[in-house]
Amino acid sequence: MIKSCVAETLHRVPNISRCPPEDVAVGNVLGGAGASVTARTAVVKGLKKALTDSPPSNLITPIRLVNRQCASGLQAIADVANQISSGEISCGLALGFESMSYNTMAGAFATPPDIDSDEEEGEGGEEGEEGEEGEEGEEGEEGEEEEDGGGDGDIDDLDSLSTGAIMTPMGITSENVAKKYDISRREQDEFSVRRWVGFGGVGEMIGEEHSDGRAKQG
Repeated sequence: MIKSCVAETLHRVPNISRCPPEDVAVGNVLGGAGASVTARTAVVKGLKKALTDSPPSNLITPIRLVNRQCASGLQAIADVANQISSGEISCGLALGFESMSYNTMAGAFATPPDIDSDEEEGEGGEEGEEGEEGEEGEEGEEGEEEEDGGGDGDIDDLDSLSTGAIMTPMGITSENVAKKYDISRREQDEFSVRRWVGFGGVGEMIGEEHSDGRAKQG
């Protein structure tokens, strides 16, 4: 996928051989560290294929992977755009790729770790007792006002969020949303099919931004 996308993208850029990419950022999440070698190999092959007609004398292009979860590809684009605007590089290549088919998503349902240590809890308890011994009435009233004003689940009030809530993986959060709003798996699958069917006409809308590619399995 990466090889064909890189080659096709650069093929459409006029005079690309005069300014080959000085940096390449690839957004990816599920591949982990193992995807680095694959991405590097695919990008290099794509570059060579696109620059076959007039390759530069010395093609040395650094490649890095960016992981910012669902915004990985977007972050890669932002990084390269900022590099160009700041004058750090003249030309760059940014892309994002993901293969859900080759990932079991087992980690998406893993139990989040308990990062709260006993020492922190002990210190917190001692501080709380000292506070109560001080100005009991005033602190108690202020505490009640803060709770009422903050509301349940207020993301700005980090103290009200448990470690488990913050560390809940996406596989679980999606299940929680489906349960809360009573969305069945069948409804989700039907929605997915409708979106894929509708995608058939998108090619005409985005024109040159779209290209067909084939990926080998196994």
